[in-house]
Amino acid sequence: MPACEQMAEAARRQMRHRGRLRGVVADPLIARLVEASPLAVNIMVMTGSAEPGPPGELGVARISHVPGPWRGAMQWLADAARATMA
Repeated sequence: MPACEQMAEAARRQMRHRGRLRGVVADPLIARLVEASPLAVNIMVMTGSAEPGPPGELGVARISHVPGPWRGAMQWLADAARATMA
């Protein structure tokens, strides 16, 4: 079985059991997963990770940047509240 088919089968097995696939960061791998998946693929970009290519080029349905921006906003809000209460 070619490597890309093995990867796709491993991804299908993991997604059936957990509903997500972690650690896929390279654009060519994401594009292969999109091609092999019968479902829409969403990806999450974590703070400090490389930005993926444009969603249209990768074929993904959505790129999410949470929880990084949300956590930053909550930290800013907490800091502002502490400063106001001081």
